[in-house]
Amino acid sequence: MTLPVSLSSRLPDCATVAWITKDASVVVWPAGGGLAKRVIRGLAGPDLTLGLEAMRRCAAACEATQFAAGADDAMGWGLVFDLTMGALHASWTRTSAVVLATTPVPGRRLTSR
Repeated sequence: MTLPVSLSSRLPDCATVAWITKDASVVVWPAGGGLAKRVIRGLAGPDLTLGLEAMRRCAAACEATQFAAGADDAMGWGLVFDLTMGALHASWTRTSAVVLATTPVPGRRLTSR
């Protein structure tokens, strides 16, 4: 499988950001900042199913063709790959590529892409 990565320097404020924290929770919020939805850790790591549901809800109000995703350094990039591929292939998605985020602050405007 190939992960389509965008080198876009700017996302719409309504675009979805998904971040896997060092405690294996998934946090989702709009790129312009706003209320962040936190999905607590599952039994064996991040709960990707509920994380994707949070992404779906955030993306429902936006026509963006890209979203941002990333993970804390303590988490493996394989988890980011699984989350992004799940979002890219979901029936609800409008997105065609992911922007890799490296240092976002949940709930705040995504500035470093």
